[in-house]
Amino acid sequence: MISTGYTATPTAPKAREFDAFLQLDLGTHHAPVVQLGLVPAPAVPPLAPPPPVRVVSAGECTLRVWQLPETAGPIVLERCLYGRAGRRDADGRGDGDIRRFALSADGRWVFALADWGTGGSELMVFELATGNLQASWQASDTLDDLALDPAGRHLALARRAGANGAASEVHAVATLLRPRFTALPAPRAQQALPGWVGALSLAFVPQLTWKRGGAALVVAGNTAAGGGRRGRAGHVSWWAFEPASGLDPCDARRLPRPLAPATLAVGERFVAVGHAASRRRGARGRIELQEHGG
Repeated sequence: MISTGYTATPTAPKAREFDAFLQLDLGTHHAPVVQLGLVPAPAVPPLAPPPPVRVVSAGECTLRVWQLPETAGPIVLERCLYGRAGRRDADGRGDGDIRRFALSADGRWVFALADWGTGGSELMVFELATGNLQASWQASDTLDDLALDPAGRHLALARRAGANGAASEVHAVATLLRPRFTALPAPRAQQALPGWVGALSLAFVPQLTWKRGGAALVVAGNTAAGGGRRGRAGHVSWWAFEPASGLDPCDARRLPRPLAPATLAVGERFVAVGHAASRRRGARGRIELQEHGG
Protein backbone atom coordinates (compact mmCIF):
# COMPACT_ATOMS: atom_id res chain seq x y z
CA MET A 1 0.00 0.00 0.00
CA ILE A 2 1.39 3.40 -0.90
CA SER A 3 0.73 6.66 0.85
CA THR A 4 -0.85 9.08 -1.54
CA GLY A 5 -0.28 12.29 0.36
CA TYR A 6 -3.69 13.43 -0.80
CA THR A 7 -6.64 13.56 1.55
CA ALA A 8 -10.13 13.90 0.12
CA THR A 9 -12.64 15.82 2.19
CA PRO A 10 -16.09 15.20 0.69
CA THR A 11 -18.09 18.37 0.97
CA ALA A 12 -21.47 18.99 -0.54
CA PRO A 13 -21.35 21.71 -3.21
CA LYS A 14 -23.20 24.92 -2.47
CA ALA A 15 -26.82 25.05 -3.54
CA ARG A 16 -27.12 26.33 -7.09
CA GLU A 17 -29.80 28.51 -8.57
CA PHE A 18 -31.69 27.25 -11.59
CA ASP A 19 -33.89 29.12 -14.01
CA ALA A 20 -36.98 27.38 -15.36
CA PHE A 21 -37.19 27.62 -19.14
CA LEU A 22 -39.16 26.08 -21.99
CA GLN A 23 -36.90 24.31 -24.46
CA LEU A 24 -37.98 23.19 -27.93
CA ASP A 25 -36.02 20.04 -28.72
CA LEU A 26 -35.12 20.03 -32.41
CA GLY A 27 -33.92 16.44 -32.30
CA THR A 28 -30.23 17.25 -32.35
CA HIS A 29 -27.56 19.06 -30.33
CA HIS A 30 -27.68 22.85 -30.32
CA ALA A 31 -24.04 23.25 -29.18
CA PRO A 32 -20.77 21.60 -30.29
CA VAL A 33 -20.58 17.81 -29.87
CA VAL A 34 -17.72 17.03 -27.47
CA GLN A 35 -17.57 13.22 -27.72
CA LEU A 36 -18.93 10.23 -29.65
CA GLY A 37 -19.00 6.60 -28.55
CA LEU A 38 -20.17 3.29 -30.07
CA VAL A 39 -22.53 1.32 -27.84
CA PRO A 40 -21.15 -2.23 -27.37
CA ALA A 41 -23.34 -4.70 -29.25
CA PRO A 42 -25.04 -7.43 -27.20
CA ALA A 43 -24.36 -11.08 -27.90
CA VAL A 44 -26.84 -12.69 -30.31
CA PRO A 45 -27.53 -16.40 -30.99
CA PRO A 46 -26.22 -18.02 -34.20
CA LEU A 47 -28.15 -17.21 -37.38
CA ALA A 48 -29.94 -14.33 -35.64
CA PRO A 49 -29.85 -10.94 -37.36
CA PRO A 50 -27.14 -8.61 -36.05
CA PRO A 51 -28.23 -5.94 -33.59
CA PRO A 52 -28.46 -2.35 -34.79
CA VAL A 53 -25.41 -0.12 -34.54
CA ARG A 54 -25.97 2.57 -31.94
CA VAL A 55 -23.93 5.69 -31.18
CA VAL A 56 -23.97 8.02 -28.17
CA SER A 57 -23.16 11.70 -28.63
CA ALA A 58 -22.56 14.33 -25.94
CA GLY A 59 -23.24 18.04 -26.30
CA GLU A 60 -24.44 20.83 -24.00
CA CYS A 61 -26.22 19.12 -21.05
CA THR A 62 -27.53 16.12 -23.01
CA LEU A 63 -26.53 12.66 -24.18
CA ARG A 64 -28.27 11.39 -27.30
CA VAL A 65 -28.56 7.78 -28.46
CA TRP A 66 -28.67 7.28 -32.23
CA GLN A 67 -29.39 4.21 -34.35
CA LEU A 68 -27.45 3.97 -37.60
CA PRO A 69 -29.14 2.59 -40.72
CA GLU A 70 -28.09 -0.82 -42.07
CA THR A 71 -27.77 0.59 -45.58
CA ALA A 72 -28.74 4.01 -46.87
CA GLY A 73 -31.16 6.03 -44.82
CA PRO A 74 -31.45 8.59 -42.07
CA ILE A 75 -29.91 8.27 -38.63
CA VAL A 76 -32.67 7.73 -36.07
CA LEU A 77 -32.66 9.41 -32.67
CA GLU A 78 -33.71 6.77 -30.11
CA ARG A 79 -33.74 8.89 -26.96
CA CYS A 80 -32.25 11.87 -25.22
CA LEU A 81 -30.68 11.71 -21.75
CA TYR A 82 -30.97 15.01 -19.93
CA GLY A 83 -28.65 16.27 -17.23
CA ARG A 84 -29.21 19.37 -15.16
CA ALA A 85 -28.91 22.75 -16.86
CA GLY A 86 -27.78 25.94 -15.20
CA ARG A 87 -27.44 29.37 -16.77
CA ARG A 88 -26.77 29.23 -20.52
CA ASP A 89 -25.77 31.74 -23.18
CA ALA A 90 -27.32 32.38 -26.59
CA ASP A 91 -25.26 29.58 -28.16
CA GLY A 92 -26.54 26.99 -25.71
CA ARG A 93 -23.32 26.76 -23.69
CA GLY A 94 -23.30 27.04 -19.94
CA ASP A 95 -23.05 25.36 -16.57
CA GLY A 96 -23.96 21.69 -16.51
CA ASP A 97 -22.37 20.86 -19.88
CA ILE A 98 -21.23 17.27 -20.30
CA ARG A 99 -17.49 17.11 -20.92
CA ARG A 100 -16.76 13.34 -21.02
CA PHE A 101 -18.57 9.99 -20.83
CA ALA A 102 -17.78 6.27 -20.67
CA LEU A 103 -19.93 3.30 -21.69
CA SER A 104 -20.06 0.02 -19.79
CA ALA A 105 -18.86 -3.08 -21.67
CA ASP A 106 -22.39 -4.54 -21.78
CA GLY A 107 -23.85 -1.32 -23.18
CA ARG A 108 -26.27 -0.93 -20.29
CA TRP A 109 -24.83 2.08 -18.44
CA VAL A 110 -23.27 5.39 -19.40
CA PHE A 111 -21.19 7.39 -16.90
CA ALA A 112 -21.04 11.11 -17.72
CA LEU A 113 -19.12 14.05 -16.25
CA ALA A 114 -20.86 17.43 -16.17
CA ASP A 115 -18.89 20.63 -15.62
CA TRP A 116 -20.18 23.27 -13.23
CA GLY A 117 -17.32 25.73 -13.79
CA THR A 118 -16.21 27.09 -10.43
CA GLY A 119 -19.00 25.11 -8.77
CA GLY A 120 -17.38 21.68 -9.14
CA SER A 121 -18.40 18.66 -11.18
CA GLU A 122 -21.09 16.01 -11.30
CA LEU A 123 -20.83 12.30 -12.18
CA MET A 124 -24.13 11.07 -13.60
CA VAL A 125 -25.05 7.42 -14.26
CA PHE A 126 -27.75 6.78 -16.88
CA GLU A 127 -29.40 3.54 -18.00
CA LEU A 128 -29.25 3.60 -21.80
CA ALA A 129 -32.31 1.40 -22.43
CA THR A 130 -34.66 3.68 -20.50
CA GLY A 131 -32.82 6.99 -20.24
CA ASN A 132 -33.35 6.95 -16.47
CA LEU A 133 -30.87 8.77 -14.26
CA GLN A 134 -29.69 6.04 -11.88
CA ALA A 135 -27.43 8.18 -9.69
CA SER A 136 -25.80 11.60 -9.44
CA TRP A 137 -22.51 12.02 -7.55
CA GLN A 138 -21.19 15.53 -6.94
CA ALA A 139 -17.64 16.78 -6.32
CA SER A 140 -16.48 20.20 -5.21
CA ASP A 141 -13.40 19.87 -7.48
CA THR A 142 -13.08 19.65 -11.26
CA LEU A 143 -13.29 16.13 -12.71
CA ASP A 144 -11.54 16.11 -16.10
CA ASP A 145 -11.84 12.56 -17.38
CA LEU A 146 -13.10 9.07 -16.57
CA ALA A 147 -12.41 5.51 -17.70
CA LEU A 148 -13.79 2.03 -16.99
CA ASP A 149 -11.39 -0.87 -16.47
CA PRO A 150 -11.61 -3.78 -18.96
CA ALA A 151 -13.53 -5.94 -16.48
CA GLY A 152 -16.08 -3.18 -15.88
CA ARG A 153 -15.74 -3.33 -12.10
CA HIS A 154 -13.90 -0.05 -11.45
CA LEU A 155 -14.11 3.51 -12.71
CA ALA A 156 -11.10 5.84 -12.69
CA LEU A 157 -11.47 9.61 -12.37
CA ALA A 158 -9.00 12.43 -13.01
CA ARG A 159 -9.44 15.19 -10.44
CA ARG A 160 -8.10 18.72 -10.22
CA ALA A 161 -8.24 19.67 -6.55
CA GLY A 162 -7.28 23.33 -6.50
CA ALA A 163 -4.49 24.06 -4.04
CA ASN A 164 -4.07 20.33 -3.39
CA GLY A 165 -2.96 19.76 -7.00
CA ALA A 166 -4.15 16.89 -9.15
CA ALA A 167 -5.00 13.30 -8.35
CA SER A 168 -6.22 10.10 -9.96
CA GLU A 169 -8.66 7.89 -8.09
CA VAL A 170 -10.50 4.63 -8.63
CA HIS A 171 -14.07 3.87 -7.53
CA ALA A 172 -16.03 0.62 -7.40
CA VAL A 173 -18.71 0.56 -10.11
CA ALA A 174 -21.06 -1.38 -7.83
CA THR A 175 -21.04 1.58 -5.44
CA LEU A 176 -21.65 4.13 -8.18
CA LEU A 177 -24.67 2.20 -9.48
CA ARG A 178 -26.52 2.65 -6.19
CA PRO A 179 -29.41 5.12 -6.50
CA ARG A 180 -27.90 8.13 -4.75
CA PHE A 181 -27.89 11.90 -5.27
CA THR A 182 -25.13 13.03 -2.96
CA ALA A 183 -21.40 13.73 -2.69
CA LEU A 184 -18.96 11.40 -4.42
CA PRO A 185 -18.06 8.50 -2.08
CA ALA A 186 -14.55 7.74 -0.88
CA PRO A 187 -12.51 6.00 -3.62
CA ARG A 188 -11.04 2.51 -3.44
CA ALA A 189 -7.65 4.00 -4.31
CA GLN A 190 -6.24 7.47 -4.77
CA GLN A 191 -2.91 8.86 -5.96
CA ALA A 192 -1.70 12.45 -5.71
CA LEU A 193 0.03 13.91 -8.77
CA PRO A 194 2.12 16.80 -7.40
CA GLY A 195 3.28 19.35 -9.94
CA TRP A 196 0.65 18.44 -12.54
CA VAL A 197 -1.24 21.43 -13.94
CA GLY A 198 -4.23 21.85 -16.23
CA ALA A 199 -6.59 19.20 -17.53
CA LEU A 200 -5.77 15.50 -17.15
CA SER A 201 -6.64 12.49 -19.31
CA LEU A 202 -6.65 8.83 -18.29
CA ALA A 203 -7.46 5.41 -19.74
CA PHE A 204 -7.05 1.76 -18.86
CA VAL A 205 -4.96 -0.50 -21.08
CA PRO A 206 -7.44 -2.81 -22.88
CA GLN A 207 -6.18 -5.97 -21.20
CA LEU A 208 -7.59 -7.66 -18.14
CA THR A 209 -4.27 -7.83 -16.28
CA TRP A 210 -1.00 -5.87 -16.18
CA LYS A 211 2.20 -7.86 -16.30
CA ARG A 212 2.89 -6.82 -12.70
CA GLY A 213 -0.62 -7.87 -11.74
CA GLY A 214 -3.80 -5.81 -11.74
CA ALA A 215 -5.27 -3.44 -14.31
CA ALA A 216 -2.99 -0.90 -16.00
CA LEU A 217 -4.02 2.76 -15.80
CA VAL A 218 -2.40 5.46 -17.96
CA VAL A 219 -2.54 9.11 -16.89
CA ALA A 220 -1.47 11.94 -19.22
CA GLY A 221 -1.20 15.68 -18.69
CA ASN A 222 1.31 18.46 -18.14
CA THR A 223 3.71 19.29 -15.34
CA ALA A 224 4.83 22.77 -14.32
CA ALA A 225 8.55 21.99 -14.34
CA GLY A 226 10.71 20.88 -17.22
CA GLY A 227 10.61 23.69 -19.79
CA GLY A 228 8.46 23.66 -22.90
CA ARG A 229 5.88 26.21 -23.91
CA ARG A 230 4.92 28.42 -20.97
CA GLY A 231 7.19 26.38 -18.74
CA ARG A 232 5.13 23.20 -19.12
CA ALA A 233 6.13 19.74 -20.25
CA GLY A 234 4.03 16.73 -21.21
CA HIS A 235 3.92 13.82 -18.81
CA VAL A 236 2.66 10.23 -19.14
CA SER A 237 2.60 7.78 -16.22
CA TRP A 238 1.59 4.13 -15.84
CA TRP A 239 -0.02 2.69 -12.70
CA ALA A 240 -1.00 -0.84 -11.69
CA PHE A 241 -4.30 -0.98 -9.85
CA GLU A 242 -5.31 -3.72 -7.43
CA PRO A 243 -8.26 -3.31 -5.02
CA ALA A 244 -6.14 -4.71 -2.17
CA SER A 245 -3.02 -2.59 -2.73
CA GLY A 246 -4.29 0.53 -4.51
CA LEU A 247 -2.31 2.30 -7.24
CA ASP A 248 1.35 1.33 -7.64
CA PRO A 249 3.68 3.25 -10.00
CA CYS A 250 5.09 1.31 -12.95
CA ASP A 251 6.61 3.89 -15.28
CA ALA A 252 6.68 7.65 -15.95
CA ARG A 253 8.00 9.66 -18.91
CA ARG A 254 8.43 13.38 -19.36
CA LEU A 255 7.91 14.68 -22.88
CA PRO A 256 9.63 17.82 -24.22
CA ARG A 257 6.42 19.54 -25.36
CA PRO A 258 3.11 20.10 -23.54
CA LEU A 259 0.12 17.91 -24.33
CA ALA A 260 -3.19 19.11 -25.69
CA PRO A 261 -6.23 18.32 -23.50
CA ALA A 262 -8.24 15.14 -24.15
CA THR A 263 -5.80 13.68 -26.71
CA LEU A 264 -4.98 10.38 -25.01
CA ALA A 265 -5.63 7.07 -26.81
CA VAL A 266 -4.52 3.73 -25.37
CA GLY A 267 -4.10 0.38 -27.12
CA GLU A 268 -2.73 -2.98 -26.07
CA ARG A 269 0.83 -2.00 -27.01
CA PHE A 270 1.04 1.77 -27.48
CA VAL A 271 -0.12 5.05 -25.98
CA ALA A 272 -0.90 7.92 -28.38
CA VAL A 273 -0.82 11.53 -27.16
CA GLY A 274 -1.31 14.83 -28.96
CA HIS A 275 1.10 17.73 -28.55
CA ALA A 276 -0.27 21.25 -28.53
CA ALA A 277 0.81 23.54 -31.37
CA SER A 278 3.05 26.45 -30.43
CA ARG A 279 2.18 30.07 -31.15
CA ARG A 280 4.75 30.35 -33.93
CA ARG A 281 3.36 31.06 -37.37
CA GLY A 282 2.81 27.87 -39.32
CA ALA A 283 3.40 25.66 -36.27
CA ARG A 284 1.37 22.47 -36.05
CA GLY A 285 0.47 20.02 -33.38
CA ARG A 286 1.68 16.47 -33.62
CA ILE A 287 0.87 12.96 -32.42
CA GLU A 288 3.43 10.87 -30.55
CA LEU A 289 3.41 7.13 -29.80
CA GLN A 290 4.86 5.69 -26.60
CA GLU A 291 5.19 1.95 -25.99
CA HIS A 292 3.89 0.66 -22.68
CA GLY A 293 6.56 0.45 -20.01
CA GLY A 294 6.75 -1.04 -16.55
